[in-house]
Amino acid sequence: MRSRPWRGDVIGRDSASGNDAKNLIDKTCDFADMSVPMKHGEHFAAKAYRVNHVQNVIALDGIAFVVHPHSSNHIKALNRDRIREYYISERASPNAPVVMIQRESNSGVQKTIDGLVMKVNVRSRVGCGETK
Repeated sequence: MRSRPWRGDVIGRDSASGNDAKNLIDKTCDFADMSVPMKHGEHFAAKAYRVNHVQNVIALDGIAFVVHPHSSNHIKALNRDRIREYYISERASPNAPVVMIQRESNSGVQKTIDGLVMKVNVRSRVGCGETK
């Protein structure tokens, strides 16, 4: 294998998979830590810049919706419809507010929630990302 000069980051660790794909294509990193596959345009750009990229899935992640067992809003369980209602603020708890804590709107997690919970066509959203 031919040696080459040090370029900086070996692994791209940006907060969004799209940025890691860009860093890989720009050759500012050697490995991209991405939670979603590269988009068609990113594959095309990689080929145009002669970046031979290979996707290796090394782990799968998940999304957890957590209900505190001692919360004053007395929510004991969630289902997909109820999560959707809370997410779009159509449902309020009669006893206390529901606090929604989420990743950035352009993250891969949000894209996944849009497709699985909100039933949004995930291809219509711009941006992708990864969990931290």
